[in-house]
Amino acid sequence: MSTPEDGIEQRIKQREDQFRNGLETKPIASAIPHGNIPNTPLASSFIAFLLGSVFTLGSLLFLLGGIPGSFWLTYRLGFFIATWSLFHYLEFAVTAGWNREKCSVDSYLLDNGAMYHIANGVALTEYILTSLWKPEVKSFAYVSEIGKSSLSFNVMKLF
Repeated sequence: MSTPEDGIEQRIKQREDQFRNGLETKPIASAIPHGNIPNTPLASSFIAFLLGSVFTLGSLLFLLGGIPGSFWLTYRLGFFIATWSLFHYLEFAVTAGWNREKCSVDSYLLDNGAMYHIANGVALTEYILTSLWKPEVKSFAYVSEIGKSSLSFNVMKLF
């Protein structure tokens, strides 16, 4: 049998949950963050700023077609960097919009384990090494140009 105190405690908890600040990132007990990144609004906004900056730089590199004379700052690297940062930002945005009770700084999926960081590091190392020693392996001129033009066309259709 429940006591009146239990009912009061439950109503207080419901009210606290109802009036949570939109900037709070306090997930429910079953979704506790790893703790490697502070779970604060400042940390979350800083991560969003960094991801936006990386997205902007990657997009510029892609849209400009790379940096002339550079063997590794090509549009492919710009596209990879832009999509990488957009993916991580959108993971947080989707969690914040549709699963707020589990939203935290871990929702950016940046603290995704050592293997994730190793895989990204190996991918970038492989890209740089093949760009330096065997660039013809990465260049299918017709496929690359078709991909760039179709992506540009689809982006322009959005506006």
